[in-house]
Amino acid sequence: MVYINDMPKDSETNIALFTDDTVFYASGATNNAAIRRVQKQINLAVPWFKEWKITLNPTKTKVIIFTNQSMYQAPSLNFVNIHLSWSKTSARFL
Repeated sequence: MVYINDMPKDSETNIALFTDDTVFYASGATNNAAIRRVQKQINLAVPWFKEWKITLNPTKTKVIIFTNQSMYQAPSLNFVNIHLSWSKTSARFL
């Protein structure tokens, strides 16, 4: 069954999909601007994931920022009640 055709998408965020992997990504003039955009996309997707009974696996979830700016006090991202912490390693996306 194909689920992705009706996934809500914010105009300032991109979505990459492959099999059961979903990536939300955005750019911004500052780290905080990009983070806010991705959080907005997460918030849009939460009801959709619930409707389709798709669950997040926190042990496989990575949050990575590519920047030359300081990450001092960068806000975290949250998925429902799950705090997504920053990773210093790369993610494998097939």
